[in-house]
Amino acid sequence: MPGVSLGAGWGRALGVLLLCLTLAAAAYPAVSAAQPAQGVGPYDEWLREHRVTAEARLVLAYDGRLLRYRKVLEGPELRDKLGVERLVGDEAAVEVAEEELSDLVTSLGLSEGEASRLKSGGTVEVLSVPYAGACTVESDPPTWWDQYPYPKYSWERFRDYVGDYYYYCTADPINLVWYRQDGYGFTDLSPIQTQLVYDNWTYPVLENTNYVYDPTYGWEPDQKALQKDYPTSDYDRYHVRLWKVHKWGYGRVDVVGQAHVDTPWWQGGHEAVLFEEAEAEVSKAFRYPTYGYWNWYVEGEVVPLYNSDEGGDGWATRVKYKG
Repeated sequence: MPGVSLGAGWGRALGVLLLCLTLAAAAYPAVSAAQPAQGVGPYDEWLREHRVTAEARLVLAYDGRLLRYRKVLEGPELRDKLGVERLVGDEAAVEVAEEELSDLVTSLGLSEGEASRLKSGGTVEVLSVPYAGACTVESDPPTWWDQYPYPKYSWERFRDYVGDYYYYCTADPINLVWYRQDGYGFTDLSPIQTQLVYDNWTYPVLENTNYVYDPTYGWEPDQKALQKDYPTSDYDRYHVRLWKVHKWGYGRVDVVGQAHVDTPWWQGGHEAVLFEEAEAEVSKAFRYPTYGYWNWYVEGEVVPLYNSDEGGDGWATRVKYKG
């Protein structure tokens, strides 16, 4: 269970941010009108068969120092398609002083009874929002390579009610790809990270883990993540997660990314939005002039992944790494 200690002045804002972050993918996503035709093939059919709707909530508990939370999904379609009544996300915690907890209670809109129960060591459930996406048990992974060169989505991890099995549910659309000019071999994360840092991206203190399924290594958490300040107060930040994956399920390794803009906690939840804008902001870092000896070429939105149902326009920007 990860724990984060918040310094003076950061507790209330970052505490709420961390709580709401776990609901980032829970709301129904806005679908762009500029989307490719719906993908038709074995993987898209698998996604349709695994699609569910559910209710997403946060379950909170406080022990006087740590505020613990889990994301929970419930709904009849989970029982019908997965044979479970309830899916419970990984537990995380943030260190919150009692005076900060009072501000947090106000921000979350808890009733007096809920606030009292939380402060006395009980649990409360908050931030109920609808979820719609594909959910699957760990042993029935999304074999995207049957139809696509890269994964379509990032996924969030859950356990069933008794904690015996892992389940994964779709989160956000993959919208970035990096590959080597020679078309073979291994695309490393290091030069990509370096270029983003050169463009004023930094490493986040707080984020919830997302996963993709790699045909060689299985379910992989995001291997690197970076953030960048949003230019106005309308949104919180740009955020991108990165993974190395085996293209088409074998052979060469490329890097994929999931970029989005996070809404601020004071707008009612830390939600992933504006996928196209974030995709453009990331790719901008790889346009001339770039850092050091690295050479890049941004080919544009040329990879159709047909994932506009989870937000964005369904195309991924591809960046060539020339070395």
